[in-house]
Amino acid sequence: MTGFRNIVAHDYETLDFDIVHDVLQNRLRSIETFLKDISTI
Repeated sequence: MTGFRNIVAHDYETLDFDIVHDVLQNRLRSIETFLKDISTI
């Protein structure tokens, strides 16, 4: 998820929205866990 965040945050001009859609549809739990983890930093 860190790599995904880096792409979204820093390389958004070349972002493939099909990949973003797939991640949001199939890896939402990973995103929720990632957000929880970084919120405690």
